[in-house]
Amino acid sequence: MVIYGVALLAFCMLMGVFLGDLLGQLLGVQANVGGVGIAMLLLIFWQINSTIVSSSVSPRRRA
Repeated sequence: MVIYGVALLAFCMLMGVFLGDLLGQLLGVQANVGGVGIAMLLLIFWQINSTIVSSSVSPRRRA
């Protein structure tokens, strides 16, 4: 499971850098604007989405 976590982290980081550079170009500056922040938000949204999906797929048993 560790490899999947590292792959997810790398994917979110690359997407964040790409989107940050794109946002910088749209704003007319030659800088990465919020790339790391975008990557962190992607990781948070991924975690929230995976928690919702896993809780709806596997119902919890009541004791």
